[in-house]
Amino acid sequence: MKSLKLQSNKPKKLNASTIIETLVASVIIVIIFTIASLTLNNISQGLVKKDTSAIDNHLTRLMYLHKNNKIEIPYQEDIEEWEINIRSELINNISYFIVDATNNQTKKKIQKTYIDVDI
Repeated sequence: MKSLKLQSNKPKKLNASTIIETLVASVIIVIIFTIASLTLNNISQGLVKKDTSAIDNHLTRLMYLHKNNKIEIPYQEDIEEWEINIRSELINNISYFIVDATNNQTKKKIQKTYIDVDI
């Protein structure tokens, strides 16, 4: 005769992770997120420090003012952390304006040379 198996009313046991495993996984995720945040922060700060568009615009404005006889050469100005000098030089009978801008904090230098054309 066949024996009948009785079905029990016990709930099935689920395989689940322990609390220690969950905490370890959470800590790993937090560490990866922290490293990613610091890396992105360094990249964005580096881009901001390298951006010279504001001083380039100011130098262009100064040359415009000189062409319209609003400033005289030699010219010296300190704006924010930048020191700006404009001087005139005669090289091979050609008059040049040399614009030097130096950042006092980062020691970055920008030099532009313009030919003086009297129209």
